[in-house]
Amino acid sequence: PISVSFGACAALAMLHLACTSLVPLRTSPITMKAPEAELRKNLEARNAVTEEPGRRGRFSKAWSTLEKDADWLGFVGGRCLDALDDSLFRGGYLSSGSPPQGQRPRVVVLGSGWGANAVLSQLKNAACDVTVVSPRNYFLFTPMLAGAALGTLEPRSIIEPIREANPTATYFEAEATAIDTVSKVVTCESVVCEGVSCELRDFEVPYDQLVVAVGASTNTFGVKGVKEHCLFMKQLSDAIAFREQLGYAFEQASLPGLSEEQRREKRTLAVSYRP
Repeated sequence: PISVSFGACAALAMLHLACTSLVPLRTSPITMKAPEAELRKNLEARNAVTEEPGRRGRFSKAWSTLEKDADWLGFVGGRCLDALDDSLFRGGYLSSGSPPQGQRPRVVVLGSGWGANAVLSQLKNAACDVTVVSPRNYFLFTPMLAGAALGTLEPRSIIEPIREANPTATYFEAEATAIDTVSKVVTCESVVCEGVSCELRDFEVPYDQLVVAVGASTNTFGVKGVKEHCLFMKQLSDAIAFREQLGYAFEQASLPGLSEEQRREKRTLAVSYRP
């Protein structure tokens, strides 16, 4: 009986809703116009573009957001203007030296690191002849050396050919050994190998503008034994040597016939960033 009463109540409720929905609602025009006028008023206020205080349209929120992002937009605009200025007046950055009229100035860049790569990128469209002298024909992204040393990254993934920084530049794989500032000539030394025999060959490179970006060597601070027993982390060859040495140490520690103390000794290493 309980289930029947619930079913009957539900049927009666549904019948009542159906009947009331069929009855047309008669509302006076006054009651219909009031919500419509209020809705139109609110819509006009929201879409209004006004500077009167107290009235906030949809564009006022955009203006407040623009004010908050003014610093960021100024930064982007400044960078765009700098890029435009570089493309238009990049050739004028070179000091007007003494080359004859009609001859392009000769710019020699020593090195292929961070400074040299930045200079070569800036001189990509300059009206000058660029020559690069470096024993390394690639740019090395040094912050990723640790990943290359541990095997997280492949060594080739953290280097970039130096010719990509300036495809129009001339590259010489050599070391600069002397600079004559009076004659404006750089003396370079290159290793030339033919078969199993190698020899040093010297040549000179004239310049009008010289950029020295050779970097610096690792400082051991006079600590004895550092150069003989330590692995540095400055060049790509250092990361490769560390990776090979680390793998060799672990393989040696896994050989049979070693005591636990000997295995622990072979697996022990020290990492230092300063003496």
